[in-house]
Amino acid sequence: MSCPGSSRDAQHFLTLGSSQAGHFAVYHTQQLEELNAWTERAAVYQPVVAVR
Repeated sequence: MSCPGSSRDAQHFLTLGSSQAGHFAVYHTQQLEELNAWTERAAVYQPVVAVR
């Protein structure tokens, strides 16, 4: 991995990195929401499974 040559390259590199971090944060949040929804459904069905 090479270091950026100029400050403009460094700025572009930082912008690219923060953009990717933003996309990852959005994706991670969506995954958490899906996991929470699945957990809620599992909690609803849990007593039924326990009775059986």
